[in-house]
Amino acid sequence: LILGLLVLMALGGCAAASSPGVEEVREQLSQQHLPEARHVIEKFDPEATDVRVSADDALGIAEGLGYELDAPKILLMKDAAIGRVYWELASDRQIFKIDADTGAVLGIGDYSDRSQPKGSDIGLQRAAEMAKQKAEALLGPVAGEIGQPSVERVVEEGRTLYKAFWPQEVDGVPVEGGFILLMLRPSGDIKHFVNRWAEIDIDTRPTITQAEAIAIGREKAPTLELGDILEERIREADAVSADLVIKRPFRVLDESGPIFGEYSLVWEVVFQRSTGVEAPAWEDTDDSPEFVELSIDAHTGEVLGANFSK
Repeated sequence: LILGLLVLMALGGCAAASSPGVEEVREQLSQQHLPEARHVIEKFDPEATDVRVSADDALGIAEGLGYELDAPKILLMKDAAIGRVYWELASDRQIFKIDADTGAVLGIGDYSDRSQPKGSDIGLQRAAEMAKQKAEALLGPVAGEIGQPSVERVVEEGRTLYKAFWPQEVDGVPVEGGFILLMLRPSGDIKHFVNRWAEIDIDTRPTITQAEAIAIGREKAPTLELGDILEERIREADAVSADLVIKRPFRVLDESGPIFGEYSLVWEVVFQRSTGVEAPAWEDTDDSPEFVELSIDAHTGEVLGANFSK
C-alpha cells in the first residue's frame, strides 16, 4: 500500500499537503520530469510493437479456459512494476491479462452477477483443493514451484469468497511483489486470479552482512540527494532494520532509466522515526512512523533504490 502511494506520488498523482522539504523531493518525482520509460503503466501500439503472442492468440487462450468474451476491448499494456507486456481483454463481465511474450495468464477478473444457490458453499477444505487444481491448470509448468497456498474465508462486498495465496520465495528468500492470488466463489468458480510469479535466476547468497548493509546505508545517505527532511530522518531514526529480499528496486531518485530496476538480491534497510502523531483508528500502531527505505545490493553494496513515507 505504501509503495503504491509512493508510485502515485512519483507520477504526480498525490496532491496532499506536506512540508517544504518533502515538497522539494516530490517535485523531483513529478511526472513532468519523467521520461516515458519511467511510467508505471504504459499502453503500446500493437502495430508498432513486436510480441510473440498476438491479440487473437490471447483471445484464444481466454476462450480455451471456458470464457466467452463478448466484443472485448483489447489493449497492449506494460506494467513496469513486474516488467511484463501483456494483452488486456476486457468485456462487460470479465477482464483477462495475457502475457504477450509467453501466453501465461496474468490475471482474471469475473464480474458476472452470480447469486449463490442455497447450500452451494464448497467449504474451506474443498476450496483449498480446488484452488490448487485451478492454479495448476492456469499456470502450467510453473505450478510445480508454488507449493501449498494459505486459504481463508473472507467477505468482500457482503459476499463470501475463498482466498488462496502463494507468496514467492527463491532459496528461502522472499520475492517482494511475487505471489499468486486466487479468489473463489462458494460455488468454486474463479472470481479473481492474479499471477505475479516471476522467473528469477540470481545468486541468493549475500556477500554483505546485515550490519554492513545498515552501515552502508548510513554512510551513503548524504550522497543520494534525498533532501534535508529525509536525511534528518535517517540521522534521527529510533528504529533501524534490514531484511534480505529479492525485488525490482524502486529507482525513485534516479531518472537515468526505468523507474523499476531488474530483480536483485538486496538488503532492504529501513530507517524509521516515530512522529508521536496518533495513528488513525484502523491502524494498530500508537503513532504514524516516518521512514526512509534504501535497497542495498547484497553483493556490491550499491544503493539500487529508495522509498519513503510522505
